Amino acid sequence: MNNQSVESQNVELLFGLKDEKIVSVNDVEQGLDCGCFCPHCNSRLVAKKGSIRQHHFAHYESDDCQHGPETALHLLAKQVIKEHEKVLMPSHFDNYELEDSLGINHQNSTYIKQSITHLNQVEIEKPLEGYQPDVSAITEGGEPLDIEILVTHAVDEEKSELQALSNRKMIEIDLSMLPRTSSYDEIIIATLYEAPRRFISGDEKHLKAEITDKVDIINQSHSSHAKIKAMQSPTEGKVLLMGYKFGEGYSPRYKSQFALGHLFFIKPVQSTSTKNFTLKASGGNELATRDVHENVLEQLEGLELPALVSLTFEAKHSIGHNTKFIVTGIKPEDT
Repeated sequence: MNNQSVESQNVELLFGLKDEKIVSVNDVEQGLDCGCFCPHCNSRLVAKKGSIRQHHFAHYESDDCQHGPETALHLLAKQVIKEHEKVLMPSHFDNYELEDSLGINHQNSTYIKQSITHLNQVEIEKPLEGYQPDVSAITEGGEPLDIEILVTHAVDEEKSELQALSNRKMIEIDLSMLPRTSSYDEIIIATLYEAPRRFISGDEKHLKAEITDKVDIINQSHSSHAKIKAMQSPTEGKVLLMGYKFGEGYSPRYKSQFALGHLFFIKPVQSTSTKNFTLKASGGNELATRDVHENVLEQLEGLELPALVSLTFEAKHSIGHNTKFIVTGIKPEDT
């Protein structure tokens, strides 16, 4: 049976609207004493409860509008969820992919098993930001959830796009193939458990945020690697600056105040022999520390670390035969 054949069935109206609730014809008084109205056109109904035909409603002073059964099913399904405060959540697979700066593809995915969730704060047609779901609620896990009931119209593109801007999940319960002659109990079972259902929006935003953060870290690593590689060029004084530290204090040993400034950077490991040292093998990079003059602080604060820079050194006064050097200038380098 296709969607069209279900919608076009000429079926009796088995449910009416009374005191703003959908009720079965079996649960009201006969005739006009039922006090019911058509769920679609709001015309007064008469309950026909004879012994030959199936009990049903008929419009009292107008022709039957033909749309009452679909509207009744839609309203009743929302009412069922509000009264029972639970629903079967569909299984769902979400996947998000993103390339890093080297063109390598990374993905983040999640699989949600079918499960029954209990609902709190269930509200029917509560206006939200830009859209109005059939039912809104909070799951037992504390997540906002929107529920749409499909009888004749699925969630349209505009509503789906507006809902996607929120931090809420949405499912759609498909009752389009449910016979309009279904009993109250059959509609309850179909709505809560057995009817087809799907996610309109799920964990896409969460997955996208996670993979974006991961790829950002990877891209930063690629950038640092590129800077280290560039640092290994023969340009003298080119290093990958990692950090700096300035401070002052008091030395009990020398009974005097002192100030210090240190640079921390990565440089290539020594690759040539010296007068007093014969190098046999070397490779890679090493972390080095150098004293730095306080007049360089303003330049340092303008850098985004790690940064590829060239350092300018000057000899500083020291005791003994070894000459010590202090960094007095920094020049950012393009990688």
